[in-house]
Amino acid sequence: ASVTWLENTNSITAGLQKFTWGDFGFLDGVDQLNPRDLSEPVYENDELRKLALPALNYQWLAGNRVIQVVVAARTEGTPLPEENSGLRMERSHSDDSHPPVVFGLKAGGLLKSGWDLNGYLLSHVEQVPQFVLKSSSQAPFFEAYEPRVLTLGVTGTQTVGDFVVRTEAAFHSNRALPSVVQNTDVAADQAVLNLS
Repeated sequence: ASVTWLENTNSITAGLQKFTWGDFGFLDGVDQLNPRDLSEPVYENDELRKLALPALNYQWLAGNRVIQVVVAARTEGTPLPEENSGLRMERSHSDDSHPPVVFGLKAGGLLKSGWDLNGYLLSHVEQVPQFVLKSSSQAPFFEAYEPRVLTLGVTGTQTVGDFVVRTEAAFHSNRALPSVVQNTDVAADQAVLNLS
């Protein structure tokens, strides 16, 4: 559900969009623009789990070089299951009720050495919330904590004989820790390196 204007090396797309940045999808690299649907337990692949965002997407492509700027509005929180391990799940009331703006910048190209290198800068809301165990007068429950994260990243791809080497490095500031259940809101800086 989008419309695109094309002119020589420039294009602008407006509407609902999914973005695929990097090669490692759900492995905490630079592919952080689209939130994931956590309400369904099984998806065939990560691309189907992604939720499209209303976005403005500008791309400049010339030869082996690319510049892409994305501005999107996250209009709702990550869809959550109703419960986990018998405990209900709720969204944090401290989250901003206004749609947060998501911003991404990508620049890169193909070097003479054969490396396809791209750099990324993203300001986004945590795509997979941290679930904080809270207590109440009724019963304990999980609260989804989705902080704003700044991500800096780089991806590189190179052919070596019959093989393709792919690498992705990312630094996330103020990252939620979704795999660790805590009794307080926990965020930390995180560095990630993926190689295949």
